[in-house]
Amino acid sequence: FIILLLGYAGFMVQGTLNKNFQKYAGQILPNAIEAIKMRAEMERIAEYSKLYELTGKGENRWKAWNAINGLEQNLELYISSAKGHIPDSTLKNLSINIKLFIEYSINFLKTDKTQSPSQYEEMKNLMNIQQLKISYTIKALIDSDVQKTKLTESVLGKTTNQSFLLIVIATVFSILVFIIALIFTYLSILKPIKSLTTTAELIGKGDVESKIDSNILTKPDEIGILARSINSMVNHLVEIFESRNELNTEVNEEIEKKSKVLEYSQN
Repeated sequence: FIILLLGYAGFMVQGTLNKNFQKYAGQILPNAIEAIKMRAEMERIAEYSKLYELTGKGENRWKAWNAINGLEQNLELYISSAKGHIPDSTLKNLSINIKLFIEYSINFLKTDKTQSPSQYEEMKNLMNIQQLKISYTIKALIDSDVQKTKLTESVLGKTTNQSFLLIVIATVFSILVFIIALIFTYLSILKPIKSLTTTAELIGKGDVESKIDSNILTKPDEIGILARSINSMVNHLVEIFESRNELNTEVNEEIEKKSKVLEYSQN
């Protein structure tokens, strides 16, 4: 019972930790994926914007627009998956910075370099600065999630070892209890019964002088009651044997007297 109880407790702790770890990992993985996607989309926007600046081809501008749309979608998915895991203030600041990056990128793509060169350069610089700021924030979030995952994994590993140790201790303890119970059973039940059986066999063979162990006679349980009953029976048998011997002695004496009288009469 003890080993089952402690083993069940160990497995329950282990199962709870596994469940929590899976739940936690299930939050971290989608967050990390969406964060990496956002960073990739920003890099695509910056790359295609730079190519558009160098070549002036509309194809690169169109690809930058697609990357902006992808970034907006990834931002929504990231915020949705990160709720309850990342503080709301952090999510709010990240959302504001990404939206500013998108706004600067759109203004950059809409601005004609030849007509508004100063605004063009300003939007490009703001876009680059915002990209660096967001990349740093995303990297910090991913690094934080990785550290939390490693910490959770470490705790899970330690708890697994503790659960295993608990089960081993319970097993050893149960074996010791079982051995002690066997010894107690032997000393309190089997040994007295064996002693009573041996004594009863000797009495059955006519050895009424055999005595039952006094420790067994004083036992308060059923074995003690049986021992006292046997002892009482033996005492009664001894009394019967003594009475029989006395009667035999008297008969022999009487026969001897009559024999002497008869012999004297014949002489």
